[in-house]
Amino acid sequence: MDAVDWTTVITRSTPVCIKVNLTHDLLLPGSIVSPAVAHAVSHTLLQQFDSLVLAESSQVVTNADKAFDVSGYKKTFEGMPVTWHNMTHHPYHGVEIDDERLLLPDIISSHQIVNLCVMKTHFRSTVSGALKNYWGFLETGRERFHIDLPRKIAQLHQCIPCSLHIMDAVIAMEGNGPKSGTPKEVGLILASGDPVALDSVASRLMGFDPADIEHIRLCAERGLGVWRSDDIEIVGDMNTIESLSFKPARKSFVARIEDIFKRLGFSGSARTGTGVRLMSWGARQWYQFAYEAFGTKRRIDRFIENARFDGGWK
Repeated sequence: MDAVDWTTVITRSTPVCIKVNLTHDLLLPGSIVSPAVAHAVSHTLLQQFDSLVLAESSQVVTNADKAFDVSGYKKTFEGMPVTWHNMTHHPYHGVEIDDERLLLPDIISSHQIVNLCVMKTHFRSTVSGALKNYWGFLETGRERFHIDLPRKIAQLHQCIPCSLHIMDAVIAMEGNGPKSGTPKEVGLILASGDPVALDSVASRLMGFDPADIEHIRLCAERGLGVWRSDDIEIVGDMNTIESLSFKPARKSFVARIEDIFKRLGFSGSARTGTGVRLMSWGARQWYQFAYEAFGTKRRIDRFIENARFDGGWK
């Protein structure tokens, strides 16, 4: 954080909300920001602030409150002046952009955002990083926007200013991200005031060309940052970092079933449709079954035990 001179970009007079990536309520390192990294970022920010808010929202297959507990966050932040804020349970307000109306959480109006994401692959967007982490700001029922994902990501970043983006690449995820991939030890922390540049550098490290990633290109076209290597100044020695060669993501079983439901016209309304309720229930049951039946839990236990980096789960 010192390398990006964070004290000059964070306003001390405005309270801070850390938008964390906490999008899986089954313990799977690499699918979420590790509690150790979230603790370190919070500890640093508390040098300038008396208290912080840590925010995420629930989604179709994830209960954010359960994720906060299962992931180790609740224990990690016990006794610290850090308030957990599940945006799903708090008010939203309308914002007009591109002749459309988005519902965004009220907390973006009262707090400055620190965007804390994790490096991982994603079957819909190739990579998930600083740009994709804003997806959690959308209202409940945001899965209906998947068909328009790149543009929605760009709109979110146009509506919600942020001057500090931090990527947890200590333990990342490759393969079938964002929820069914494999943890990968990388041992890096990346940070920037420019989310497009951050994701472009991260994508190249992962072995992907940002020119091929639609939401990165679109955000750059809308003036939200730069993606070309020649336009990015890197602080730190990139030559010491080996090629990471991440395995790309494929669509998960749950995502394929979701596509079938949508083609059949059973997706229903954003919040109350029968199809949505059925897909939500089925997806949650599948993830829980697969986690236990296919040995994921045993593999994760071994990974945590043998990992060089302690993400806060040991």
